[in-house]
Amino acid sequence: MDELLVLFMCYTGLRKTEAQVLELRDLTLTTGPTGVTGGSVRVQLTKARKGAQRVTDTPKSKRSNRTVPLPPWLAKKLAAYLANTHEAAD
Repeated sequence: MDELLVLFMCYTGLRKTEAQVLELRDLTLTTGPTGVTGGSVRVQLTKARKGAQRVTDTPKSKRSNRTVPLPPWLAKKLAAYLANTHEAAD
């Protein structure tokens, strides 16, 4: 998982505060006849500091609210993780 997280952060360019609030519904995996062929991750929330607390909030700018494409090899790794390891896997 640690390796996958590092790869995900490096290749998507998401900030730590954006990745912390991602949910499964923010991830879209594209499938074709040969399996997973790509995907994207929707960024619409971030962690923000409000006084001494960290809260979930919208990004500071409209440009930060975006959809980031995933390279096919990373989408395949995420799909395998979700199918075999993630707590939502059956």
